[in-house]
Amino acid sequence: TIMKRPTLLAAVSTFIAVVMSVSACAAEPEPTACPLPSLPTASPDTDGADVTVPAGSVDPRCSGEGLTPEQAFELMSDVETNVTVIDTRTPAEYDSGHIPDALNLSTQDAAFWDQVGQLPADGVYILYCRTGSTTRRVMEQMLAMGFGSVCHIESGFNGWKAGGFSVEQTQ
Repeated sequence: TIMKRPTLLAAVSTFIAVVMSVSACAAEPEPTACPLPSLPTASPDTDGADVTVPAGSVDPRCSGEGLTPEQAFELMSDVETNVTVIDTRTPAEYDSGHIPDALNLSTQDAAFWDQVGQLPADGVYILYCRTGSTTRRVMEQMLAMGFGSVCHIESGFNGWKAGGFSVEQTQ
C-alpha cells in the first residue's frame, strides 16, 4: 500500500492539473479599459456624402500621429487653437480621474460612433484612453471618416498622470 499512495497522489495531481488547464483555456480574457468599438457602418443618409475637410483647417501638430503628454499639453495650452480632448474610457474611469475639460465618449457605449459623427470634421481632437492602444485605432478610423486634425496621447492617461500633469476628478 505504500507504493500505491504516491501513484494515487500523482494521478489526482495530474487530473487536477488537466482540469485547471482546460478551464483556463475556456476562460474569457478580461476586457480592456477601453476596447475598440465596432467600426461604424455607413448609413443611407451619409452614403456618398462629402467628408472632405476644408483646406487650411488641418493642424499639422495633430494630423494622425501620437503625441507625448508634453506635446499634448503644449497643444492644449495654445490659446489660438480650440482643442477638444476626448477621454474614451468608461464613465467610472473618467469620474475617478481625467484630463481637465475632457469630453467623455466611452468606446464601450453602443452609440460611440454616432457621437463621434456629430463632431465637426474640422475640429482639432486629442484622444486618450488608459494606455494609448485603443485611441490609436480610433484616431485612424476618425481620419478615414474625414476628420482632419486628430491625434492621441501615445501613453494614454497613465502617461499623462505619470508626467505630473493636472488631473480632475468628478467624484
